[in-house]
Amino acid sequence: MATGVTFLGSEGRVSATGVSGVTSFEPESLQRDYAHSVHTAHDLYANKGHYEDFLDCVRTRRRPRADVEIGCRTVTLCHLGNITYELNRPLRWDPDRETFVDDPAADRWLDRARREPWSI
Repeated sequence: MATGVTFLGSEGRVSATGVSGVTSFEPESLQRDYAHSVHTAHDLYANKGHYEDFLDCVRTRRRPRADVEIGCRTVTLCHLGNITYELNRPLRWDPDRETFVDDPAADRWLDRARREPWSI
């Protein structure tokens, strides 16, 4: 059984198979924005899980394969999916502003009130 995720957008589809999997783009022109090299099953570095990669990074001081920027973008997509599910309607996301397009009701799901004295 294959594991992974597929993102469908207005410009096409991007599919990724786990930490060690292959990323595919439909159409292939979407790959122009892919900042990281595509790894294959023969790439030993790609086949390491998050835990082993983290421990290797502690030893070598290199950046992990799933660094903080990748983690941030990954969790953002998960949150967007959950918000869409909860609102039960299509939403448009502006990745530059990190807000929904003309949708204050959906934007309210992006943050929450904090207890005093905490703030960001």
